[in-house]
Amino acid sequence: MLFKKYHIVVFKDKQGSCKKFQLRGWLIAALFFLMVGMGTGNVILWKKYANHSRVEKGLNIAEKTVQDQKTQLLSLSQKISSLQKNLDRIRDFDSKLRVMINLDQDAVKPLHRKVVRQMRTFPKATCHFTDRSF
Repeated sequence: MLFKKYHIVVFKDKQGSCKKFQLRGWLIAALFFLMVGMGTGNVILWKKYANHSRVEKGLNIAEKTVQDQKTQLLSLSQKISSLQKNLDRIRDFDSKLRVMINLDQDAVKPLHRKVVRQMRTFPKATCHFTDRSF
């Protein structure tokens, strides 16, 4: 049956002529399998497209989440930096205050270099006593 020749005759409505086609049996089987293969390919590609769309939506949501987290991380980093600067400023002020009122003698030693450096920046004042009647 596959290797036989098939004849297809096409008649026209208005004219009396007809067209004849000869097809081999294996060509019809090949066309059938080709159509089945194309249908199967369409189903497989449709499933892959649906899966790709689902993954792409998940990726977009994940990228948005990552972007939000980066923004939040940057904001928190700036807040931490600001808090660190304030804490350093407060610690410095506290140590200077302790040195000025002599509450903490241990704080004098580590801060000695810093205080001396700051004192060097002040202009030296000279004091002249003309009256020695103390």
